[in-house]
Amino acid sequence: MRLGLPFDGLHEAMSSATHRDLPEITYEDRDWDAYRGMTASAQLAAMRNNAVPTVTKTRRVYGDELEVVMFPQTWGSTALGYGGLGGSAMTGAYTIVITYHNYVCVYFGCGRLAYSLDYSKMSPEGRENFHSDLQAHTMAAVAQSGKYQ
Repeated sequence: MRLGLPFDGLHEAMSSATHRDLPEITYEDRDWDAYRGMTASAQLAAMRNNAVPTVTKTRRVYGDELEVVMFPQTWGSTALGYGGLGGSAMTGAYTIVITYHNYVCVYFGCGRLAYSLDYSKMSPEGRENFHSDLQAHTMAAVAQSGKYQ
């Protein structure tokens, strides 16, 4: 049983999380074009009154904003925790759990998303199950991930 290189799975999971699996961040930023178009006295008044023009923007999550937990986990088939057809050999693979604020993405062995969770939509029992499994390094397979809801 070979786990493979930990960097490969970590890189693929982080790339998948930042580019696709985690939601975009919406935020307010200063509208620099409008601000530069104001006179110096209008800029000063806007700063004093907290009325600087803003614009709504979106962006992807940055890799250095993520919390990552990674550990080896053994599965009963080569399909890992994804289900489906796989060889019946006991297979070890890295499980990667990536968290950004209220969102969690779980990956088994590669950058393919197993499931994602939103803390704000989880029941207290689901959160307890998740934290217990994470601490025990035995995350549920895709088919059993409903226990985290």
